[in-house]
Parts: sequence; C-alpha cells; structure tokens
Amino acid sequence: MPFMSRLTAARVSLAALIAATCPATTAAASAATSPAATAGPAAVAHPSVLHSAPGPVPVDARLAAGWLARHFQPDGNLPASAGEPGIDYLPLGIVALAAARTGSAQIRAGIRFLESHFESYARVPASRTSTVDSPGRLAEVILAAVAAKADPRTFGGRAPANDLVARLLATQAHSGPNAGLFGSPAAPTYSTAYTQGLSLLALAAAGEPNRLGAGWLLRQQCYGGGWESYRSSPIPCVAPDPAKFQGPDTNSTALAVEGLAATGMSPRHNPLPFFRRAQYPSGGFGYYGTDSAGQPADPDSTAVVAQALLTLRRLAVTRRNGHNALAGLAAFQFRCGAPSFARGAYRYPGAAGPNLYATIQAIPAAAQVPYPVRPGPAFSKLPVEHC
Repeated sequence: MPFMSRLTAARVSLAALIAATCPATTAAASAATSPAATAGPAAVAHPSVLHSAPGPVPVDARLAAGWLARHFQPDGNLPASAGEPGIDYLPLGIVALAAARTGSAQIRAGIRFLESHFESYARVPASRTSTVDSPGRLAEVILAAVAAKADPRTFGGRAPANDLVARLLATQAHSGPNAGLFGSPAAPTYSTAYTQGLSLLALAAAGEPNRLGAGWLLRQQCYGGGWESYRSSPIPCVAPDPAKFQGPDTNSTALAVEGLAATGMSPRHNPLPFFRRAQYPSGGFGYYGTDSAGQPADPDSTAVVAQALLTLRRLAVTRRNGHNALAGLAAFQFRCGAPSFARGAYRYPGAAGPNLYATIQAIPAAAQVPYPVRPGPAFSKLPVEHC
C-alpha cells in the first residue's frame, strides 16, 4: 500500500508489561548467541540524535522481529503479500529489525535490495508522464539507510540521484505560507505534519537538522497540544471527531514531537495533555485525539504515541487505569494461544490474522526505541515462542 494510502487507511480504520499466558523461550536469547554486525559503512548521523534499546531488547519486540524477519524474501524484499512487487514496507521493516537488534541477515539483504530499487518507491506520479520526489518516502529510505549503517548521501551509488539527503532538502519550500514544508499539502505529495516530522527525523539522523522545517511544524501546532494532518493558518483547530474525520490526530502529533526533538526544538504547547485526553482505558490510542466509541484503539497509533512519549520521557507516567501505551500495545500481539504461524505478530482491529504493517510499526515501540534508530549489532538467529 502506498505511503499516503497507509496514512489515509489509518484514519478509517520496553519490558513486557502484561504477563504472557505461557512462558516464552527465544532461540536467539541464549548466552551462546552473539550479535552479528549488519554491515555497511559507518553511519553519518550525529550519535546524539539516534536511539537504541535502553537495555536487553524486550521479548515481545524480539518475537515480533523474528516473525517479521521470516517474511523477508531471499532477495531482501518485504512484499505486502506473496507475489507483490512493491517495496512499500521494506524501509520501515529494516528500521524495525534494527530497533529490535534482530535479523542481521535480513537487514543486510534488505538494505542491498533497497539500494537497487529505492528510486521507484521514492517518486510518485505527478502526471501521466512525470513523477516527483515524495518527502515522506525519501525520509523512510534515509531512516532505513542510517539504521543499517549505509550512507544516505551515496545510497547505492555516487550519482546525484543517490544523495537522498540532497533530494529531500530539494523538496523544501523556502518562501510563502508553507515556508519550511517538505513537498506540498496538495497533490501529488500531500505533505502533512506526519511526513514533516518524518522528514525532520531523517535529516537529523543524517546529520542535517533542519530548523526551517521545524518552524513550519511549530506554526501548525494546535493550542491544545496536538497537530492536525494539515491546517491552513490562521484557521483554528477543531475538536477531534472520528465521525467527521477531522481534528488533531495522534499520528501527526507523535511524529511532530519526535521530529522537533531530533532537531533540538520543543513544541510551543505541551503535547502531554493532548495525549492524555486521547488515551483509552487499555492504555492504547486510536487515530484521532479522543477516546471515542467512534474509533477503536489500534496498534499503529499506539506504537507511534509510545515512541513520542519515550522521546518526551513520559511513557511510564502517561497512564489510564494503570495502563501505559506499551500495555495497550501488548494487547494486540499474538502470543501463546494463537497459531504458531501468528505468534509474535500484531493484529489490527477488525482483522483476524497478523498484520504486517502493524507489526512493523509496533516493533520499535515494543523495543522502547524512538526514531531515528541507531545502527548496531543484530542477532542472526530468529526467536521463536514455544508454548
């Protein structure tokens, strides 16, 4: 599913914090297994903006990463389904494995495949005969490159087209009401606060913090602490309303918070009250910033909010009914009691089986790793839960 289609679909649609129904044993967690380097040249990022797990990677993140790694193809691609030629899920799939320090072979194969095929993903149709760079997609590829120890300035070659950082910067507006925005709020890029936060994270990871882009995000923030997908200033923000598909949302707010933090800046208005109002009794979050019967909590939104709260160092204290976001996230994971093929993966509300994209988004949060992810050693053996 294309990058912006996934965001649209979201509108409609870390130690373990709850006890598993049976003990878990992970094949890669034994003392005899040592991490293997993921390969590639040294990352160009400034280390202070990159994140890694604060201790041993929690078992729920390792199990999810093991499930994800098994879905990589031998050539390194991560198709949405069997026979699917696209690479939409591959960049953040690589980031997820790196966050969980799991699947060194899959990370190496995945980044090699991405180096050879990123061009078709980074560009979106502008007309029947032309394409343009998508800031959000370029940002995903940069984050994957940094997490896999590849250089985003010479990604797959040394031609100008291989300088992902320069290409992302070239999409930025430098004048007008949207000065600082990467891409455009209109077709074909449909840039939003979400993609802006993602772009700021990617540039900071590549050692290019962008204060002009952060300034655009600061102007977009609502007084209540959240962000809408996009608003035309000075139009005021409206209350979150899932029925009308309007108002500040958790995904835009979470990525805005992370992007600003990576740039060394803080929101004008405290986002914590917004997150607290949006939190469900389970500890989870839905897409729009309200606990409403009109939308369920979902793992994707819960995961990105957990990462933002980790960035703000407020994950542990942002609770409802004693549950924080990681407790809400854990409720979506298949563990003992599920068929063996599903164990470790995450489900999406309304679907019975594992959801690939939900699992990709959940893994960094479960590993307690905000974006951008620090490259490092990864285990080669893939964990399996024995029940």
